[in-house]
Amino acid sequence: MLQQRPEFQCGQCDVVSVRRKLNTDWCCQAAINEMRTGVFGGGGGDRLHVPDVGILVSDAYSTVNANRTLPEATLAKDAGIIMLGVIVNPDHNLDDMTAIVTDPGTDLFFLVDPSNFDSVVAQVVDRLLEIEI
Repeated sequence: MLQQRPEFQCGQCDVVSVRRKLNTDWCCQAAINEMRTGVFGGGGGDRLHVPDVGILVSDAYSTVNANRTLPEATLAKDAGIIMLGVIVNPDHNLDDMTAIVTDPGTDLFFLVDPSNFDSVVAQVVDRLLEIEI
């Protein structure tokens, strides 16, 4: 079952957390789809005058139904959603995450060492504040 809850509104963009239980067959694809069609599709409290931003926190490996994740991310980006990614696995696969995020140069972050948590959060927040209305 998908769970949705607002994380925060930074004034410049809507940031929403959509969580999918990991024991399903299509967690990343389903979360991105729910974000695109539900949250930012007008039915989830989308604020039309601010950019929509999705943040995918992942181990950077699409293993279960991987063929659905990248096309869903493309649909999200085509719908105008800015996709950010946070990789939490030191043994990551950049191919998937660079295809999911909007711009791998500015929208991809690495949290492979828990001691860097505060720094990575600050980097993500800084990126959110750079997004133009």
